[in-house]
Amino acid sequence: ATKIETGQYKTVPEFVLDIRRIFGNCLRYNTTTGDSFRPVAVDMARDAESLFNFFLQQSPGMPSIIIPPLLYCWQVCIASLDVLLAMKSADDELPTAHFFLHPASFYFGGEFPQDYKLKVPQPMDLGTVTSNLMEGVYQSVSKFVADCSLVCQNCYKYNADNPDGAALVAHAKALEAQMQQQLGMLIRYDASPEGREAERISRIPAPLIIPAPPKQFLLAMLHEMRENIYTDRFTKLTERAAAPFEKPVDLSIFPDYLDYVKRPMCLEMIQKNIEMNAYQTPEDFEFDMQQIFKNCEDYNLPKKNEHIIAVSKHLSKVFRKLYHNRTRNYEENAKAGNLGLPTSGATPPADLLLAPAAKLIVDEKRSSSPSPSISSQVSSATSQVGEKRLKITGKAPSKRSVPRALSWISTDTSPKSRSSTPRLGGKKMGGKKSVQSGDADGATSGGVSFSPITLNEAIERVRAQYPGMRQIKALESWESTCHRFYRELLRHPWLSGANPKFIYHAPITTIFPEIADVYCAKIEKPMDLSTAEAKLLSGGLYFQCQDFVNDIALVFANAISFNKIGRDEGVATSCAYFDASTHLLRYSRWLSLDILSNYLVDDSEIGAAPKDGSYSDWKLTTSYKCAARAEMENLVLKHQFEKSDVGDKFNWKEAEIEKLLKSLRYQSDLRYMTYFISPNYPADYAAFISKPMAWETAQRALQERKYDTFGEAVEDLRLIFSNALRYNARAKGTDTVSGRAYDSAVYMSIKLEAAIQRMLLTVSDRLEREKVEEAIAEREAEAAERSAALRAREEQIRLQSEWERERALLTKNSQANITALGQQMTDTSKVIIKPKLTIKRQSLNFDFEFNEDDVDNTSNHMQSHMEALRQQKALFEKQKSERKKYVQTSKYITSSLYFKLAQKEKQIAAEAALSQQQEKSSIGIDAMCVDEPVAAIDNSETKQPESSEVTFSVSSIATDMMPAEKKAIKIALPTVNKKERKCTPDARFGRIRSSFITLFDD
Repeated sequence: ATKIETGQYKTVPEFVLDIRRIFGNCLRYNTTTGDSFRPVAVDMARDAESLFNFFLQQSPGMPSIIIPPLLYCWQVCIASLDVLLAMKSADDELPTAHFFLHPASFYFGGEFPQDYKLKVPQPMDLGTVTSNLMEGVYQSVSKFVADCSLVCQNCYKYNADNPDGAALVAHAKALEAQMQQQLGMLIRYDASPEGREAERISRIPAPLIIPAPPKQFLLAMLHEMRENIYTDRFTKLTERAAAPFEKPVDLSIFPDYLDYVKRPMCLEMIQKNIEMNAYQTPEDFEFDMQQIFKNCEDYNLPKKNEHIIAVSKHLSKVFRKLYHNRTRNYEENAKAGNLGLPTSGATPPADLLLAPAAKLIVDEKRSSSPSPSISSQVSSATSQVGEKRLKITGKAPSKRSVPRALSWISTDTSPKSRSSTPRLGGKKMGGKKSVQSGDADGATSGGVSFSPITLNEAIERVRAQYPGMRQIKALESWESTCHRFYRELLRHPWLSGANPKFIYHAPITTIFPEIADVYCAKIEKPMDLSTAEAKLLSGGLYFQCQDFVNDIALVFANAISFNKIGRDEGVATSCAYFDASTHLLRYSRWLSLDILSNYLVDDSEIGAAPKDGSYSDWKLTTSYKCAARAEMENLVLKHQFEKSDVGDKFNWKEAEIEKLLKSLRYQSDLRYMTYFISPNYPADYAAFISKPMAWETAQRALQERKYDTFGEAVEDLRLIFSNALRYNARAKGTDTVSGRAYDSAVYMSIKLEAAIQRMLLTVSDRLEREKVEEAIAEREAEAAERSAALRAREEQIRLQSEWERERALLTKNSQANITALGQQMTDTSKVIIKPKLTIKRQSLNFDFEFNEDDVDNTSNHMQSHMEALRQQKALFEKQKSERKKYVQTSKYITSSLYFKLAQKEKQIAAEAALSQQQEKSSIGIDAMCVDEPVAAIDNSETKQPESSEVTFSVSSIATDMMPAEKKAIKIALPTVNKKERKCTPDARFGRIRSSFITLFDD
């Protein structure tokens, strides 16, 4: 294509040779067994040869162009080469022809060996044979056979005396054996009568007939192009895309146009050519249409007219898609002999050749086929690549790839009714259940499972129930406008994308079968967006725009009704869907009254009084449109927004005002806006206008952040044209500057109101959407907070239960240890405790109770609940470790005290024995030695009384205790009265022992 545009082809045969080389190179490069590109290259080469014969040799008024034909049996030769390429060595399973696919220089670093040309005067390889075959070098079978044989002969010549080439010679012999079989069959076919007849017929090109496209076919495409609407992506304003290309360019306005464009073209010229039957093929029509867009870019691209270039690219893209779909349908209808009705889209037989835009009819009587033996070889050669070929030429359509208009054929062959309430999964969409028994695997008798499915699958099921859906370009005018309203509705942020935020696209009973019974009990007439679209595309189910709009409103009204109870109960999902459905119902009313404005009924004389808010029974009338406009103005124009700082990027609200300003500066509107851009006013302008305003003034006010509301910006923009109308009213209808300024003000004021309408719709939707999303976020935050509080409460209960179990276990272990120690003390001391003794018990509190007051209350308010729990647990662990230390200290004190009491008991016994001895013997006896030395107990009691009873005090025991032992614990011993000072040692020791046992029991 580049060489054609730059004029590098001097003759037609050069162009034909390059086309042939494309397919020859593909066959030469793709030599793998079962490669899917080889059959495609063969098919494309066959089609190209047919087109060469048609366009180059049968064009009237052109001299005959001689191009070398391909060998008449070139396809059979390719099939023979495929057989050779499929051969594999028995030793290593590598292709036998691997070393014969390219010239010998390829295997020696790009250059032939020094002695190769001496031994082999004519190099040859299978790749060169393929290229010569596809470029028309071989004009006879004998030359093709000779070059194929030369490949093996050259191998023998060069490797005859080379011991390293024995492996290559073996491969060459195996290849030659198969080659002789294939070439022998080819030679016999060439010498047979069938071969001679095929050669004779190939020299006479078969007559190809391309029927001229009907006028209505081309005019329909032209009408579709004129009706196309272009929407600016920034301002969202709409305009007819084909308007700038309707008439020829006025050279008085654009005098330099012919300097850039050599072949002017417009839609009017194309229509005249269609009426004069100037287009013999659809390609001729396509060429002129593309010429329009090429001319537009050639002229406006250097001048940087971005808007008109964007419109041109948009219309070019629309035309390519439209042309492809229309021509494909035209070919299918022509093949089926039904040019007026759509066909099933069956694939045409492989032997019929289709041109890019029309069917080429080949005379069957002139076609010939090779003999059965050759045909069998071709089929056997292509059997290995048949499976791979399906990837390129087509494959059996899956359930997803079946066309929508025919998907019902592959899924269910039973007739389906075209009622307005189709059945889905055993449920009638009208609300009444249809009882059907399910089979063993859980599927219903209707073939639809109740298990959850994806959204795309649910939509496909809906569309499958409407087999007669038409393409969009086949819709009537009002149906096309309704579908545009539907597409615009699906662009809403909540409904767009593969995973929409809220699902209204398919029946709820299909997506969520578990609530099917409840839903059908509440909703009398279910409806979803996909069903509404399918009914619209099917035709005959809607008779006017109001019917379609009612079903769209019913989708959101059903959602409101179904989720009302859940919303009252505070269910998060029901609240979200209730609020979203309420807003979408309101938004769909605004959108329908805007897009379907051409089909509104004028009820101004009736004096209807529409209401505000969300309701589903609105009418497509002028009064409802006015009410919707007033409702949006109340929401938007008085809304005060936060302004960004000067020099910073605009926020989204300021960006909407900027879009409104840019909507007045289209390149196509430059001649109208010339009067209103700069603040250049006549001398007497102030006498008529009290507040001048220009576009640049409004833009400067926006840049300086002077607008607090949308209404202020809208008021300034309206003031631009109202001032112009007031000042230039006296020149209305004249061909003066003031008269043209007046007409421009009328035109631009209309465009401004359209832009304001789009801004009101966009901003009001976003403001209300933000309110709903904020409410949803608040409910989600509250739900998350409640969930966190519940988890914290459960964690607190778990921790408390663990603490109680640990505390009970610790208490039980402590009591068991103290009991064992007391038993050991009883066995060791053999002290008898008198039962009549009453001892006043004063327990020592070793079990520290957990109290929340221990935590620092001054910092409690700064901590979260979980932090407080962690601090309390840490405090408890600290107290538990201290209790363990106290128990160990008590055990040590008890053991030490018990040992000292035993020592004291022995000392008392020794003193008593000594006293008795002194009484019996009146002779002075020296102090009697005791078994073990005894330390003094108390200074006040070191001198024993002369009586037989020993006075003893508990303070003497405390005196012998270590200072650390005294500090570690306070022992609650019974106080000794003065009357009880004198007692027996046994009674005194028993009283002390009871005190310690009581201490550890507590």
